[in-house]
Amino acid sequence: MLATGTLLSPSTQALRLHTVPLASGGGIQVRYGLGIGDFNGFLGHTGAIAGYGSAMFYLPSRDATIIVLGNLSTPFSGAPTSIFVSLAYDLFPEQFPDGL
Repeated sequence: MLATGTLLSPSTQALRLHTVPLASGGGIQVRYGLGIGDFNGFLGHTGAIAGYGSAMFYLPSRDATIIVLGNLSTPFSGAPTSIFVSLAYDLFPEQFPDGL
């Protein structure tokens, strides 16, 4: 499984999970690596295509996955990501010690 690292070699998984800070504020720290984002410990990615958006993130420490799919009027809406962050905060508040 890609999320847990069993699909890739250990060295490739380590490269994939090496992230650098992109942004922080309001209790959210965003890091990005080789095709993977890290939102306060949740690993995953967002995406969009004409009319649809998605956010899929995995929290390794809790073996939990949150997936949000949206039917949107624009391919550039951040609605699925915003919904993901709200769900993650409600379900796993310990990942957001500074709140939102």
